Amino acid sequence: MNDPHETFEPEKLRDRLTEKYADLTSSRALHVAWYGMGDNPYFSVGLPDLCGFAGHLEALQRPGWTVKLTILTNRRAMVADQLVELRKIPVPFELKEWSLAEEEELLKKSHISFLPVCAQNFSVVKSLNRAVTALCHGTQVFSPGFDLYDRLDDFIYQRAAPLNDAIDSGQFRLRDETILKLEEVFADCADPAAEARRLMAFLQEREEHRIAASPIGLAPEASPDPSCALICGRDTNATAYRLAKRTGILTIASPGTPVTANFDIRFEWNDTFTGLNLLISEAVCARLADEIAGKARPCGRIIETTYRKLSMLDLPSLACPGGGAAWTGSRAAALATYPVEYATMRAAMAEILPKVECISDENWRWPFSYVRQTARLN
Repeated sequence: MNDPHETFEPEKLRDRLTEKYADLTSSRALHVAWYGMGDNPYFSVGLPDLCGFAGHLEALQRPGWTVKLTILTNRRAMVADQLVELRKIPVPFELKEWSLAEEEELLKKSHISFLPVCAQNFSVVKSLNRAVTALCHGTQVFSPGFDLYDRLDDFIYQRAAPLNDAIDSGQFRLRDETILKLEEVFADCADPAAEARRLMAFLQEREEHRIAASPIGLAPEASPDPSCALICGRDTNATAYRLAKRTGILTIASPGTPVTANFDIRFEWNDTFTGLNLLISEAVCARLADEIAGKARPCGRIIETTYRKLSMLDLPSLACPGGGAAWTGSRAAALATYPVEYATMRAAMAEILPKVECISDENWRWPFSYVRQTARLN
């Protein structure tokens, strides 16, 4: 799904383009905007991209023309090392803290939005939203580097030379005569109604596929899809749990998971802390092999789910050697028994539902190297 524009008003855009060109020719001052998140905890993007491609702005600073760059970004990105790099930008600039109101005001007065894109993995899959926003506000888009905005190619400058030619001639790629073309391009990749229809069609198709795939024709909530399961830890992301429920993924509570929600499967310590008990919902129990399902005994209801229970006498893989410390309930004991808990849960799942892929979700802030090595954490 593409990021759609908020508002696209061709008549207002036409007026704004006229005003901006009149201001440009009278002032001979080229107002350039760079706006967005200036940092990222995992990737060197934002202000590093601006600094890395800033040399392209120097080519716009020709005799008779003045370039004025305004940088809008988040305060967190304004660290000392980055400010030192900003000083190397070859054109005069003003640095401001980003806000939606500041961005709106900046785009109203700017002639060019400078949106460089580096070719690292994170950058090449970003959305078109900044270029779409810039074009809706009547600014030309100068985007050197990776061609992220290829779907908007007719309105994007990747080199300074063609942009300088347009400044001299007034024949910009975004101008009165090309607004209709822009409207057609937006209809394909940035129209809110079209994107909403695509999303609804996708969700409808997915729902129909899941219902058709169910052997008894029930929706995922009534009969979870057994191809994947989410093992919830001591501190699981609520969004991950809700997503699993909505998409028919089995939900599994580990021994330390708070008993505050419905789960398809629950693991809990037995009375002697020598192994785990396995509580399986009636819906999931119906999917087990007869040999295993026949051993599962009714054990009552937790919240809104009725369960059947298997012990390590029924399923030897539920034995937990070294799990005895769990009875203390201390954090140290929980840490000590955590690896054996996960190993036991995975072994039991492999035995009762061998075709199910288990994914773990844990946000408990302890160095669980075992889980990192054996599970895909979200």
